[in-house]
Amino acid sequence: WLGSAFEQLEFFGLLLLLGILGALVPGRYGGLELDLVSYAMIIEELARGWTTVAGLVVRHAVAAHRSVPL
Repeated sequence: WLGSAFEQLEFFGLLLLLGILGALVPGRYGGLELDLVSYAMIIEELARGWTTVAGLVVRHAVAAHRSVPL
């Protein structure tokens, strides 16, 4: 997808509003605190439509998971 930078930011803002970027983050930190199976299903559906976005969401989840104390 070669949309404008504004369109790309708007899309990632939508992922943020939906909670996708905080799917694995504990609820006490504002995340959805989903189990791994539910998260994998979300990623699978994202990858079905746009593999690059699914990869970015997974990378974001890894970074978020490492930065939140358990």
